[in-house]
Amino acid sequence: MLADMPLTPLISTWPVQANKMLAGAAGRAPQPPEINALSGRSRSEAAPSPAAGRWPRPHQSTCPADAPGAFATTEVLNMRKLPLLLTLLILAPSAQAETDSGGVLPSYQQALEAYQAERASPPPKLDAADRAVMERAAADLADAMPEPGLAVGARAPDFRLANAFGESVRLAEALAQGPVVLTFYRGAWCPYCNLQLHALQQALPQIEAHGAQLIAVTPQLPDQSRKQVEEDGYPFEILSDLDDRVMQAYDLYFEVPADLNEVYQDRLDLDLAAYNGPGRHVLPVPATFVIDTNGVIQAAFADVDYRRRMEPAAIVAALAALE
Repeated sequence: MLADMPLTPLISTWPVQANKMLAGAAGRAPQPPEINALSGRSRSEAAPSPAAGRWPRPHQSTCPADAPGAFATTEVLNMRKLPLLLTLLILAPSAQAETDSGGVLPSYQQALEAYQAERASPPPKLDAADRAVMERAAADLADAMPEPGLAVGARAPDFRLANAFGESVRLAEALAQGPVVLTFYRGAWCPYCNLQLHALQQALPQIEAHGAQLIAVTPQLPDQSRKQVEEDGYPFEILSDLDDRVMQAYDLYFEVPADLNEVYQDRLDLDLAAYNGPGRHVLPVPATFVIDTNGVIQAAFADVDYRRRMEPAAIVAALAALE
């Protein structure tokens, strides 16, 4: 089970997120080459290494803490293992927002609060030394990535990745059909990611009503994504960024430091390599981008606090503004 963890007030980072979501496009950057993770190289050039300066330098850090001194989590529980009743309750109409057309949208924040309220709070697995490791890594990540993710107005880097069934999916081809809601999540092991994916699944009719499609990107192996698709019935694409280049291109990539990885494995029974592949102790900062048909980011939300996600209502509002 997960140790209870109080919500961190949103006021500290809301101005940054509001500016990134609402600022007008400030011009368009040149179209970058397609990132082809299937072959490991760009369609127009050989894949450069991070050392060559082509991609952002990897940040060695971790999932962020609560407020300073209050980090206490054993969140290695897959939401699929929670009782079905709880999943239904946290995404029930009482936790949904009404749209202009009279429909309802799930609220991620209310689902999160309900989830935390329903959880049992057994004695934490982490001792003081473990928490010190996590707090230090969280502070390092916040320092290294004060404003993660590409900003509104930036051109979304094109890419080609394999989906849960090994099929190739290219962003440019999806954008030729309409706007794209592109979301990055940590993996099937993350309960907050599963909360978000369930909320997005419920919001999919409203997303598609605006001619858009939802695409999720994760560092985990396709087999892990396939389990999610088969067990949770996700109808949208889940793509695997197996060489980290898409996470890097969207300025979301970071590496989990060795001491934190030991805490994950020894204390929380979480082996990232079992999900991501051998030696890949990497994660993205969770983020969501609304991309128009010209490939320009029109709304963005990214936060090193992995519990904070873009609300479905905000996504649908951004899509409506494109019309």
